[in-house]
Amino acid sequence: AVVSTQSGHYGRVAMIRNKRGLVQKLKILRSELAKLQTPSGYCRIEVTREEVFEDSYREVMSLRVRDLRKRLMIKFRGEEGLDYGGVAREWLYLLSHEMLNPYYGPFQYSREDIYT
Repeated sequence: AVVSTQSGHYGRVAMIRNKRGLVQKLKILRSELAKLQTPSGYCRIEVTREEVFEDSYREVMSLRVRDLRKRLMIKFRGEEGLDYGGVAREWLYLLSHEMLNPYYGPFQYSREDIYT
């Protein structure tokens, strides 16, 4: 197939435009990915076992959004221990059970045998 010089010129111009668009898109993508990186430091939350739900709510609501993306460090008041994941796992377990506690009313009966 023979390509005329005019259509070849337009094809090269379009290819250059697309390449510029791709370079710009890559810059934007890299900057957005950099924003998503985990910030250094820890998101420290200190709660009591007796009021894990209320304490956790107060602590989380007092944090900045940026701090919520940091590595989680949980401490139970009055207890010694390093959080290598076990304390955070236990906190999440206790918190999830409290969140689903019928006392707080997260669910209601639509019929006697079905929760909604």
